[in-house]
Amino acid sequence: ARKNAAATYKPILLGSNALYVLLRAANWQQAIQARQLVGSITLWILQYVSYQGILDDASTFSSNNNSDALAGGKYLDLLGLTIVIQFGTALWSNKFYWLLCIIPPVGLWTLYSTLKGSMPGSSDGNGTKQDAATPSESEEVTNRRQKRAEQRRQKLS
Repeated sequence: ARKNAAATYKPILLGSNALYVLLRAANWQQAIQARQLVGSITLWILQYVSYQGILDDASTFSSNNNSDALAGGKYLDLLGLTIVIQFGTALWSNKFYWLLCIIPPVGLWTLYSTLKGSMPGSSDGNGTKQDAATPSESEEVTNRRQKRAEQRRQKLS
């Protein structure tokens, strides 16, 4: 699966980066600013990270998975974003670099979701608990909820 993913995404990356370099070279009469250079290097690093992530995800992706999901997940999103930024900056405006500001909040949200999901008794997003509580703990929780519900009913009456 990893070889198939490499065979699929390597030509895409090489082709898009070659076209990007050609577009930048066509506009060479404009002086290359340090911001453009730093932005291009940042995009190439992000593309390398996304490519490696896609390959790693493809190696763990179940081959008998019947869903329409592609191997790569969030790394495909990152790859798509970097390609949009590359061609946006090469064809239209350097303001496309501002789209890089999307990455830290998404990363923080992913980190938060991961940490929250690994906590005992946390919800899996469907409202169900991931870790089953011991019978005595679940009884205690149920009793506390019932007491609170009774207190609310008494306040309202």
